Amino acid sequence: MKRVLTIWMLSLFFSVSAQTDTLPVVRKWVHNATLSFNIGATAPISMPATVRKIEKWSPGINLSAGYEGLYKLRKSWNLGFGLKLDFKGMAITNEVLYMRTQVTVQSGSSSGSFEGYFSGNSKTDIRNAYVLVPLYIAYKMNPRFRFKLGGYLAYMFHSQFSGVVYDGYIRNGSPVGEKITINEAIFDLSTQQNRLDYGLLLGAQQYLHGRVSLIENFTWGLQPILKSSSKAMDFKMYNIYLSLGLAYRL
Repeated sequence: MKRVLTIWMLSLFFSVSAQTDTLPVVRKWVHNATLSFNIGATAPISMPATVRKIEKWSPGINLSAGYEGLYKLRKSWNLGFGLKLDFKGMAITNEVLYMRTQVTVQSGSSSGSFEGYFSGNSKTDIRNAYVLVPLYIAYKMNPRFRFKLGGYLAYMFHSQFSGVVYDGYIRNGSPVGEKITINEAIFDLSTQQNRLDYGLLLGAQQYLHGRVSLIENFTWGLQPILKSSSKAMDFKMYNIYLSLGLAYRL
């Protein structure tokens, strides 16, 4: 998350500092087609004690495309809203110790499904797709730059939260349960995810030239990704992503 926040702060700084030759026309309504890419993680707010080491993190290619509209309220204030297709995901490999999970061993003498506390290595792949509606207030700091603050509501229409655990063991049922050696086992929590997501939005829009502008949105989910009824993990995870891209004024 520190890496994502650093990227966002640097891009915001250069956006405010940038100078352009062409300014946008002042109008009551502004309509934009947007195309951007999400980078970030579906992750806990702080590092759980059960995660001992992060071996690899890959953000993947997460497209966000759709429409945003601005309605002028006052001289420097606008109301913004939109409708987007929003893809969020990542792949992460880490070393864990007594992490609660549900796994399925598909071969060998210990084949079967187990729910308990795993120690060893874990690789998780999350690829979710949403219909997202942002709603925010935009403040025009100067003719080229707008600052945005608000929130979003999203509905998940495609869910993937799966992976493998390997080179370890699981304590079946409890931390002192039967010890079962795991060479490799799979897990799939896709159906245990919440369909609705909502959270905070902080962003900026910098006009570059003519109808084109740079857009930057940082979203922080407030809804845990897994349902409250899920017992697959002993910590909550949230969508925390930075979106960078372009808007074209229609």
